[in-house]
Amino acid sequence: MRELHKKARSDHPLYLKDGIKRIVVPDEYVSWDTPWAEYEELKQDPYTHSSVIEQYEKNGESGWASAPGTKALLTECRSYERKLPLN
Repeated sequence: MRELHKKARSDHPLYLKDGIKRIVVPDEYVSWDTPWAEYEELKQDPYTHSSVIEQYEKNGESGWASAPGTKALLTECRSYERKLPLN
């Protein structure tokens, strides 16, 4: 197994200030190829950092931020390693 990305799996300091912690995913379940039935039960409330909201309010649709409350952005995903699962 290759080394797991530590920074992406750790809590973001700006989010911690807002009381937001990432869901902990045990190392053995990080791979998308490993089934983890309990994952679906680990729901978190949607969170949008204030900088994203400020960016949208400043630039609207012409900026990089989606409108607050956006649920999903459907797009084609590509990987150089393998086909990615979409849910």
